[in-house]
Amino acid sequence: MPQRIHQIIERIVIAVMLLGIVAMFQPWQIEFYTWGFHMVLFGTLAFIVISHWPVRETES
Repeated sequence: MPQRIHQIIERIVIAVMLLGIVAMFQPWQIEFYTWGFHMVLFGTLAFIVISHWPVRETES
């Protein structure tokens, strides 16, 4: 996987985790808490997987 694509995917996954944390800490809707938990779980698992993919260096 090219390094640029790898960085974009990592940033998206981190954003999903942050949104999940925000959804878990809001006090108004229990559905947001449930969705937030799933977002954090998915983001964590996706981050583990993406961090183990080899990154292809761009040739200069």
